[in-house]
Amino acid sequence: MRKVASKKKKKAPSSEVDLNCGDPLISSLQRLHLGKMVHPADSARQVLTSRFEENITPPLTFANDVNQRRLHGKFQFTDQYIIREGIKMASPSKNTGCSCADCDQSTCECFTKTVPDEVGRGTHEEQVRTYVRRPDGLVVLSNEYIDRELNPEGKHRFAVAECNDLCTCGADCWNRVVSKGRTVPLEIFQTAKCGFGVRSSQDIHKGQFIQRYLGEIITEAELRRREDTADEGDSSYIYSLDWFAAINDKQYHVDGKYFGSAMRFVNHSCNPNVRCIAVQQHKGDKKVYNLAIFAIKDIKAGVEIRIDYQARPASSEGSDAEAEAEAQGGSEGDEELVRCYCGEKNCRKYLWPSSAKERRRRRRISD
Repeated sequence: MRKVASKKKKKAPSSEVDLNCGDPLISSLQRLHLGKMVHPADSARQVLTSRFEENITPPLTFANDVNQRRLHGKFQFTDQYIIREGIKMASPSKNTGCSCADCDQSTCECFTKTVPDEVGRGTHEEQVRTYVRRPDGLVVLSNEYIDRELNPEGKHRFAVAECNDLCTCGADCWNRVVSKGRTVPLEIFQTAKCGFGVRSSQDIHKGQFIQRYLGEIITEAELRRREDTADEGDSSYIYSLDWFAAINDKQYHVDGKYFGSAMRFVNHSCNPNVRCIAVQQHKGDKKVYNLAIFAIKDIKAGVEIRIDYQARPASSEGSDAEAEAEAQGGSEGDEELVRCYCGEKNCRKYLWPSSAKERRRRRRISD
């Protein structure tokens, strides 16, 4: 979800750059009247202001005290997925809801998971505590869920199933977190070495939901077409929706390059403070679900939000430990190496070893 290599820009006159794609799912930006005499710096500020004025609650702001760089002129914010050609959403009739009046984790169907037996010969149902309510009322991921998700030897990671419109518990149910949207103020800012990054002006608590990773949902065929036509070394912002199934040609992908949320600008760290969790509202849809970014430790106000680009979902081959060993095995002569600048003591030095070139796009954020 960050720039992975330098790229060759295709130049075009500024008067030909259309900031409004015309997509009905996007809050369109008002086009600048480029025929008027406007200083380029003022034009950039107008575009930037028009973008962030649409995202005022909670605030989404931009800061650059390092250089004159601004957001890409073609990037637009969206608060929902953009469904592209070839994507088949699951039928509403395949969804289910709970019959609770007040969801209790010991009985609510939304917390029931099918778990493989230890001997691997069968399955059983288990109530998995995903969310807990803090004394201050904030609902966060439980420590048990986070520990299970981060366990490099863990085999039974579970998506979060939130209550939905078919549930009888009502809109105020505490098992509705991601569906209520972002509640944390965010700032996209220019870092010293890693391009744009993201931080918050308030403390973020361990387990707290931050925001969804959004973009265009595309097919495998469309992804390959885009990759084939991209410039060599072009940045990739692909998240593959492969949590529930093995890698195959029928999975969908989220492309956040031109449309997305602030999570598109989150940088990598070998010691991350957030992780991407699969969250469902439609329990029967295993191909389209939410890519929700949660804090996995307390994050102080002003501290950069960072994710591990190589963290892998339970459905991927290998483990997080294997990914780390693979990255450590890189050498200076490998042309595919991308140096890591996270500065952590456990830094793997490189983001993508050459053997992971093909896999990196599909595992980018099923963290």
